Amino acid sequence: MNQKSNEYSRPSETSVINPSEPLIQLIYTSTKSKETGFKEILEISRTAKINNINQKVTGLLVYFNNSFLQVLEGGLKVVNDLFQKISKDTRHKDVLLLEVKKINKKEFENWSMKNVSISQYGDIRKLMVDGNLISDTEDFPKDIDLIQVMINHLKKEIGPLREQ
Repeated sequence: MNQKSNEYSRPSETSVINPSEPLIQLIYTSTKSKETGFKEILEISRTAKINNINQKVTGLLVYFNNSFLQVLEGGLKVVNDLFQKISKDTRHKDVLLLEVKKINKKEFENWSMKNVSISQYGDIRKLMVDGNLISDTEDFPKDIDLIQVMINHLKKEIGPLREQ
């Protein structure tokens, strides 16, 4: 179940708590709406952490140049439903689904939703700009391979994958 387009088919109904439900990792990018300010971004983060704990969803939310990159991990139905809801949220636009894949283990198991503003991490920003992974003036790349390299750099630079 690996998709590299913005099409996403709705899976069959399964239970959140069902241990036989497949785990998936979903990665998408989007652009902040003009009306969305810093206060709303903080509220999105706060709400996501609470909701994700309750739904056993983990992941990473990265903000840079008015763009979002998000990784969501969890049960198939829960992540799919969450992505459908996120896609309709007017606080961002141009939602682009980059990848959905089945996973055996969560990569961000201890993060209900780790929030990273690349601008806060000067070393990461420099590394990514110098390495041509991102540009100071552009949004996140749309290539899943570049996104994976960027995520790996973030994990390495931020440190242990523990909730902060």
